[in-house]
Amino acid sequence: MVTWGLMLAALSAGAVSLDCGASIEDAVGSAAPGSVVRLAADCAYAGPLTLRPTAPVVLEGTPGARIVGGLIVEGAGALTLRALTVDAEVVALTHVGEGALTLDRVTLRGGTGLHVESAARVRIRDSRLRGVDTGLWVQGARALHVRDSVVEGGEVAVVVRGVREAVHIGHSRLRAEGTGQASAAVFVQGPAPTDLVGNRIEHVSRTARPAPAVVRAGGSVVLDDNLLIGDRVGVVFDGGGTLGCNRYEGVLLRSEGAHARACGRDLAPDSLDWRRRVGAGPSVAAKAGP
Repeated sequence: MVTWGLMLAALSAGAVSLDCGASIEDAVGSAAPGSVVRLAADCAYAGPLTLRPTAPVVLEGTPGARIVGGLIVEGAGALTLRALTVDAEVVALTHVGEGALTLDRVTLRGGTGLHVESAARVRIRDSRLRGVDTGLWVQGARALHVRDSVVEGGEVAVVVRGVREAVHIGHSRLRAEGTGQASAAVFVQGPAPTDLVGNRIEHVSRTARPAPAVVRAGGSVVLDDNLLIGDRVGVVFDGGGTLGCNRYEGVLLRSEGAHARACGRDLAPDSLDWRRRVGAGPSVAAKAGP
């Protein structure tokens, strides 16, 4: 039996089970390197909670367990959230720590699903992030890797700013339902090379103004083997980019200030011929207008 002024039961070496009324904050902060802290089944833990891991630790959910009120992650220790559900009215999960963050089979629901403002590496797999405004917001991280996940936002699904090394989003569904002119499914700004590969990227505009499904400002982006669905504009490149063999539904392609490459061919920006060659047929181009 381990005690932090609450009841904890050791399941095995490096694994600890929390009672329903136990403190997740104390358990994570005191966990030894490599420990697994497991929540009680069918228990709602009240937040907001601030976690300060000092060593690599896993916080694991169980059937029916969830955190209500949000999580804030600080500290230098790496944290993995596994099979966990977090609900909040504002931000479901905020990460401002130095340690790496991994989401594995995690569901986040809030005004923003996940907000990262740190120099950490962020890895997301097989997870669902839902925000009334934004599903995923990452600023200043070292690297971002998203795979096999669903990210949904009211205005923007994914916002990435100032990531230093690399951004990879693959085999995921990214969806936004915007009402503003600047809304988009994906917005990326910064120096890091960016790969968007094998995704379904969808933007449903609630206004007559053009709103892109994918936006890239600065740096270089590779967009390949995606399905892009939108009301008007599909892609805006500003600063360079590579268009691979993508599929398009209901969108007009646009390249601003950059040349692109589609299926191995160099393409001149802002030409109607270019738009048609990469998949937006004459009827789509005519519908979109200038």
